[in-house]
This record gives sequence, C-alpha cells and structure tokens, in this order.
Amino acid sequence: MAAWGKLAALGFAALAVAWTGLPNGGQRKPEGNLVRSLLAEPRAWLLMAFLGLVNGGYKSVVVWLAPHYQQLGWGASASGSLLAVMAIFQAARRSSCRYWHVRPGRTVGRGCG
Repeated sequence: MAAWGKLAALGFAALAVAWTGLPNGGQRKPEGNLVRSLLAEPRAWLLMAFLGLVNGGYKSVVVWLAPHYQQLGWGASASGSLLAVMAIFQAARRSSCRYWHVRPGRTVGRGCG
C-alpha cells in the first residue's frame, strides 16, 4: 500500500502545481495548426497525464486482480468473471450518470465522477 500512497501523493502534488501554476486562459481561436496549438497548452499536457494515470491505474487493477484471486484458490473462470462484473458495474454507473445528469432542469445527487 505504500506504493499506492506515493502515487496518490504524486497526484495531489501535480494537482496543486496545476491549480496554482497554470493560467486560466480565456477563449481564443487557435492560430495555424490545431494540434500544435493544443500541444503548446500546459492544460492539455496535464489532462493527458491525468488520463494516463487513471488508465494506468485501471490497467494495473485488471492485471493483478484475477491472478491474485487465483492464488487465493479461485478458478480462472471465477476470477475472470469477477473482472467482468467489475466492468459491467462500472459501465452501468457511467451510463446511469449520463442519463440522470443530461435531463434538463434536473439535478440528481452530487454528480458522477
């Protein structure tokens, strides 16, 4: 768990740096190549880093979860089914958030993160 704590601390440190150091930036039209103008923005790099960390975290869970449960005595199909159930509930949560928060004039809960 110490490694996860260090990873979380690194994430919070990156968030603090981004919160205090990055400019707000107003709405403006990109000049020239759109990709180059986006890659010149620090927020784009921050977003890419954040999404990379999130996807890396999910991938690490997928990589170690099934073998861990197999070491505890579960069969290959049972540990694979655990991953499938986890993915199904994650997709169901995301789709329900989209449904409830898109309805005009209605706010439900504290949001879906």
